[in-house]
Amino acid sequence: MASCKGVENSIKIKLVTPQSRLAEDPANSSGGVTADHIYADSNHSTPWDLVKAPSQGRGDPFSAFPIPLTDNDDKLIRFFISRFDLRATIAYIRKQWWEGYAFSDPLLMHTTLGLAAALWSQLLPDPRKVANEGCKQKALVIQGIRERLSQGVNDMILIGTIANLANIEGTEGNYEVACVHLRAVDLLIRARRGYDELKENVNVARVINWSDIQAAIGLGTKPILPMILTMDMISLPLRILDAANTPSLSHLGVFEFGFNTTVQDNFSLVRQAQYSLKSEDVPMQDFRVLINVVDHHLQTTLGGGGLTPQGRVLVTTAHAFFYLIIRELVPCHHLPRAILGRLREQLQEGLMLLFSRSVFQPALLWCLAIGASAAFESGQDWDFFSGNLSKALILLGVSNSLELEVILADFLWHEKFPGRFLTQYSQRLFLPMLESSLQG
Repeated sequence: MASCKGVENSIKIKLVTPQSRLAEDPANSSGGVTADHIYADSNHSTPWDLVKAPSQGRGDPFSAFPIPLTDNDDKLIRFFISRFDLRATIAYIRKQWWEGYAFSDPLLMHTTLGLAAALWSQLLPDPRKVANEGCKQKALVIQGIRERLSQGVNDMILIGTIANLANIEGTEGNYEVACVHLRAVDLLIRARRGYDELKENVNVARVINWSDIQAAIGLGTKPILPMILTMDMISLPLRILDAANTPSLSHLGVFEFGFNTTVQDNFSLVRQAQYSLKSEDVPMQDFRVLINVVDHHLQTTLGGGGLTPQGRVLVTTAHAFFYLIIRELVPCHHLPRAILGRLREQLQEGLMLLFSRSVFQPALLWCLAIGASAAFESGQDWDFFSGNLSKALILLGVSNSLELEVILADFLWHEKFPGRFLTQYSQRLFLPMLESSLQG
């Protein structure tokens, strides 16, 4: 895997302590690599000689894993551990899986290696070698699953293995295949004691629901499985619940069917997640439950038929905002990219109506600002979002970033998206407004 050396050497490896199984890899610490310190001469003040132990720098120096590791496996392990340093809240799910489940069974370890390969291959200009290694891991998993099913096994290890297999397929963009695995998970769960049993198996529950959400976003459908860890298991501070409805969301009523509050409810949930992010008053366990519930609710809404066309545009934009701010994923990640791609399609179909009715125009401005802020970083659909944003600014007579921020804050606002974009691009953004006023 010579093509992977650059990535491998840049990874900070953490491993070993019993509590977290993570500690710094001396191979990346300053001063060289060492496990054994041999004092050269006790009568001299010369420094110790540094001698590298045979196991030093490996992902499994004590051979503690449930499977023997090849050199390629070892590289995948070290890459997977390094991904825990990501700020994205998805990394917490993977870290929990690593600490609680990956070590418990060979099949779970193989799916962990397969997921590592799927993640790593997305970062490489030539992913073939890593992808091939991932295929080997998946083949070993499928073989092991068949053997256990033939023996009548139906335990949490098997359910967790198949759920993580769905996670791998979703990460690779094979959403239909992921759904096949998820349906198998559903059958196995119902053949046991149902979904309530999984409330005590938090790691498996999270991976099941995350894999389901990921596949649903990829396909543009509803999730096929119920939420396992639900909102009634947590309690948010009153100040966060109040903040989620400030400013009021009542102006979104024009996007609803009749007296429905679907759009408003989704926006309120996203605000709850936003204000819970990094909040000391919300335990991390509760926050992880919250974001999966919100994500599931958003995709369930978008995968159904209870939205007006204009309401669908708003909820899609809210989902993009959720991934950029709460999930903390970059715009070029496959999930926000899929959501933003649908947003463009929806806007292309509904732009004329949104532009033509004054009651829709502030919301259109917000949707375009979120799309443009993401496109500013990713480059995807930049001309579409920025061009239409400029038109909307002229139409509404918004002449500076302060006026724009006041309008956008009525929906969903964060200093990163779209705040950072407006700070960096405002001079060019409002140039057409200045030129228009001069020509007038």
